Amino acid sequence: MINKNVKILSLAFLFIFLAYDGVQQYTTAFFSDLGMVEMGFRVLLIVYLFFAFFSPLVVPLASRFGLKRAMVFGSFFYALFIFSLVFGQELLIYFSASLLGIAAALLWVGQQSYLIRLSDKRFYGKNSGFLTLFFHLGATIGVLSFGVLTKFFNFEGASLLFGFFPLLGMFFLLRIDEVKILNPPSFGFFKKIITNIQALRIFSIWFVSMFVLGLIIGFLPLEIKEVLGTPHIGVLGSLFFVIPLILSYFWGNLSDKIGRNPMIFIFYILAGFSLILLFFSRQPLFLISGVFILALSYSIIRPVAPAFLGDISTKDNLESLTALSFMASSSGVLSSLFISLILQTKMIYLVSLGILFTSLLILIPVLKSDINHIRKNLEDV
Repeated sequence: MINKNVKILSLAFLFIFLAYDGVQQYTTAFFSDLGMVEMGFRVLLIVYLFFAFFSPLVVPLASRFGLKRAMVFGSFFYALFIFSLVFGQELLIYFSASLLGIAAALLWVGQQSYLIRLSDKRFYGKNSGFLTLFFHLGATIGVLSFGVLTKFFNFEGASLLFGFFPLLGMFFLLRIDEVKILNPPSFGFFKKIITNIQALRIFSIWFVSMFVLGLIIGFLPLEIKEVLGTPHIGVLGSLFFVIPLILSYFWGNLSDKIGRNPMIFIFYILAGFSLILLFFSRQPLFLISGVFILALSYSIIRPVAPAFLGDISTKDNLESLTALSFMASSSGVLSSLFISLILQTKMIYLVSLGILFTSLLILIPVLKSDINHIRKNLEDV
């Protein structure tokens, strides 16, 4: 049985990311049409740079202020960022992007901690899969409908409409119960995290999975536009939302039964194969196949990674490990966007394959370990 608060939280994320992912998927292509392709990348880089920097800093604040309040406060700035795109003022967009990065840290750290603290450990995967399903349902609707709206209006007009959806998500967040944290972490926790080798090994999972996301929102839309045309950005881009929408709950539930480690290994295999196909993406068949398999791998790691975090954490270090996971995630997106900005060629797929393979080598000793052993090694974090 899915907890009532998890259902409302999932509904809130549906509306927030219906708006944000719909707009984000077209951001680099929009600025490219204006002859400002670098600005599109810079905006996304600012968002994820601030997200990475503030993820550990917001943990003590969110823990003391309240996870619910942190998410409510963070959701407002998703609307602010989208509305800033309507006005088209460069400084305003950069400023709102920086605020969004901080807000995203509050929203996601709050959400991850809230979900695990409300869930029975036997059903971490199931609940994570349920929330991921709603997240991707919203994102799928957003990506497809935003593309349609730009045909009738324009990017700015569609953004004006979409800016109201995060406010609706904020309304639902106001309806969930608050969660009390008895022993909130202090600001000194970060030093313990970055000096724990086991933790750094484990969180390469989050780095790699979100490095893939960086390709999705940064380079792939430009590749799809060049090979197949702009209308196909929404169609192929939606696979990264449609496939997780269909399969996330299944993968999460399956990971509760067979364990997280086999699922993580399958993610690496599929992601690696997709990058090989995408290297030959000038051929439409390879591009479409590569995108499909990459989306399939992404659908696995989205619900499994949060559940794995629940497995290896305790009530005392959950927020600390959550912060590290999002710091690693945003660093992965940043790295991917930065490499995309520099290369803007198919060589990015070979670089990505090398990063994926290196991460797997680092992780193999961890994946062979027992969960209880991993949790014990992380107790002091």
